[in-house]
Amino acid sequence: MPSRRIFLGALLSACSRAQSTVRLHARPTKPAAGGSKTGVNPLNLRAERDTLLYVPASAPDPAPLVLYLHGATGNEQQGIRRLSALADEFGFLLLSPASQGGTWDAIRSGYGPDVRVID
Repeated sequence: MPSRRIFLGALLSACSRAQSTVRLHARPTKPAAGGSKTGVNPLNLRAERDTLLYVPASAPDPAPLVLYLHGATGNEQQGIRRLSALADEFGFLLLSPASQGGTWDAIRSGYGPDVRVID
């Protein structure tokens, strides 16, 4: 069984070769004063089906970011449950948004509100 490092390297390599005309517009900026507190931080981007940011105590400054997109009928809690222990171990931030509907808008009708929330 390949190690996590080998799997992650292969995944990142494949992503860098992917061709797409869709691009996110957000770019890194200077962090806000005080940053985010350790633990689960609701971002309050939507009234229902919010986005959660998990900040482990072990996160360096700056820290890598992992974006977790849940499966159909999932929610924002799914990424926190599945990856927070790994975030603690490896020191990465975990962003876990919920799709607006039961699944991501790109699957049903093209890019829309879900992509804007991620961006």
